[in-house]
Amino acid sequence: AAGYASLDEEHGGATNGSESETPQTAKPSKEGLSFIFSLAMQERARLCAGFVCLCIAVGSQVLVLPQIFAHLIDSMTPGTAGEASRLALTHAVQQMIICVAIFAVASTLRAYFFMYSGERVVARLRNEIYRAVLRQEIAFFDTTRTGELMSRLGSDTAVLQEAATTSISTLLRYVIQILGSVGLMVHLSWRLSAAMGIAVPLVAGITVVYARFIKRVRKQFQDALAEASGHAEETFGNMRTVRAFTGEGRAARAYENCLGRTLHLGWQQSTASAVFQGLVVSLVYSLIVMVLGYGGMLVQKGAMSLGQLTAFFYVTMQIAVGLVFVSSVFAQFA
Repeated sequence: AAGYASLDEEHGGATNGSESETPQTAKPSKEGLSFIFSLAMQERARLCAGFVCLCIAVGSQVLVLPQIFAHLIDSMTPGTAGEASRLALTHAVQQMIICVAIFAVASTLRAYFFMYSGERVVARLRNEIYRAVLRQEIAFFDTTRTGELMSRLGSDTAVLQEAATTSISTLLRYVIQILGSVGLMVHLSWRLSAAMGIAVPLVAGITVVYARFIKRVRKQFQDALAEASGHAEETFGNMRTVRAFTGEGRAARAYENCLGRTLHLGWQQSTASAVFQGLVVSLVYSLIVMVLGYGGMLVQKGAMSLGQLTAFFYVTMQIAVGLVFVSSVFAQFA
């Protein structure tokens, strides 16, 4: 509570340039993104600490752990029995324990720094929206429903809160994870890496098409939800008049029509998300099958060891998970 009480003092009057913008007509723009970025910059210390923890976590998970796996598998390969092999196995297990511990601590700190910073940014944003509404002319409140304003202040900022607290952290994590995994894959086997390159453009193309569609539908859904909330607020606020003219049925039908529109838009979002996830998951598992098939051929030819193939498969799984999450988050921010 003490942290939220000081938000206005921390922000220091950053709303001066937005007095003429009303919450009803505001649209995503470069100026809006710059304003949110200015709010986020006040958390730069926590965000920088979270980014450092992010790099440590991804580095231990993607760059170090797969190579330890490779040494571990190679030390257990039949025909490598002996004192040296046992020492290599023990050393690999010890390294794995240390690597997992570092990854766990760094991941915990990353989640804390990013999520708490996001909560503070959204709290500042809600405060600025509320102040902007209070500065409007009286005529604005005569023409704008109270329920719509409440919806903008509540549900719209709740969507942004999820993006600021979870999605940005997830996006950074998996982008770095994908880049690091690609570098290690090329180091392990450039042949397998080249074969995998065909999947990335396919996933990117599907993501762009999905993101454009879902952006339009999500905007319409928020508008319809605000309209339904405004109608309900107006009805409840004038209940005596509604009862006097026996308008309960008409008010209920009007609200039901608003909900019908939101339901239709929700169906469009659900259908598009289901098709998108199905396509991406199909491509990802096809990629895994290709890695195992072609990698097995390389192991049989002696072009790579079984441990290297295991490490490559592990990295492939990291890229697959990263592609799914990055695609979903990219569509959310589009």
